[in-house]
Amino acid sequence: MMAVQHHDESRIFLEREQHLARMIRRRIPRYENKVALKDRADGPWISITWKEMGETADALARSLLACGIGPGDRVGIFSQNRSAWTLADLAILSIRGVTVPVYASNSADETAYIVKDAGITLLFVNDQEQYDKAISMACPGSPLKTVVAFSPKVRLSPEVESYCLDAFLSLGIKQGLKRALDHHLSEAKGSDLYTIIYTSGTTGTPKGSMHTHESILTGLYSTGHPSPMTEKDVSLSLLPLSHVFERSWTWFVLCRGAKNVYCHDPDEARSFLAEVKPHYMVSAPRLWEKVYTTVMEKRHRASPVRKALFRWALGIGGRRNHLKNSGHSVGLALKIKYVLAGFLGLGKIRAIAGGRARFHHVGGLP
Repeated sequence: MMAVQHHDESRIFLEREQHLARMIRRRIPRYENKVALKDRADGPWISITWKEMGETADALARSLLACGIGPGDRVGIFSQNRSAWTLADLAILSIRGVTVPVYASNSADETAYIVKDAGITLLFVNDQEQYDKAISMACPGSPLKTVVAFSPKVRLSPEVESYCLDAFLSLGIKQGLKRALDHHLSEAKGSDLYTIIYTSGTTGTPKGSMHTHESILTGLYSTGHPSPMTEKDVSLSLLPLSHVFERSWTWFVLCRGAKNVYCHDPDEARSFLAEVKPHYMVSAPRLWEKVYTTVMEKRHRASPVRKALFRWALGIGGRRNHLKNSGHSVGLALKIKYVLAGFLGLGKIRAIAGGRARFHHVGGLP
């Protein structure tokens, strides 16, 4: 019975949302002045409201149209995590284009292969290193014609048609094209190709995996459906957005109206966790392996008494969380012990993840 109900709810969700660009736009009037995206990729923290997100994505979409890009065309994003990544993604999808993510750490040769194989005509990049790699591959025979840099610090070259983000935004505003954008949005459907995600190439040349909006929305619903996330919550974007896990999770965060905060440097993960204090996050096992190793090393150096107290605290935490997660009542005595366990070590462990974690998805290698 539960499976039938879940299937019906999933079908209703797919029929209602249909397409990621439409899904986001339906939520803009509801959340308008609430912060949707936040990052500090260029230094200070920058917050973008839902209204600003919609306006910027529309301007980017019109700029793409002004460059001759339309439905089915491939546009690449070669960048670290930042708000502009999601804005560019939304813009591409709004004209029924196809986003092709490229890992920020890819070499020029690896990126050139993807650019040629996918037929990428415009590439968004983040910093000078990625920009220099991009213009090195914009040679005769390459489909790449235009490069757009997110960072305002990038020095542009006359060798290829290049724009900083602000200049690219003004391109679309000057040429209008609102009617053309509205037309593409009205024609958008679930069977549209949403993205091409390339494998690492460890088993031969990289292969592009093709996904429709319907397939991503189906995965998004089945993964996020049990989550109680609300518009009051904060999620930290830590894994690369070029990975299907993080990018899909970002759409789910916005689907629920929550705030998405971007970590542009995985090496700064600990400081971002402490500063952002996320309620939700997706990550790989390696992050928690590092946390576990750090905690166990400190425990190893502790006195026998502190070791015993820490073991007791972990046991109390395990019992309490097992009961709570399985829907059983936590007795008063265990509640009191759990509070005490917080002072004896559990509180410090919780603080590593920001102190207010509710649910952290973990996926990847064993």
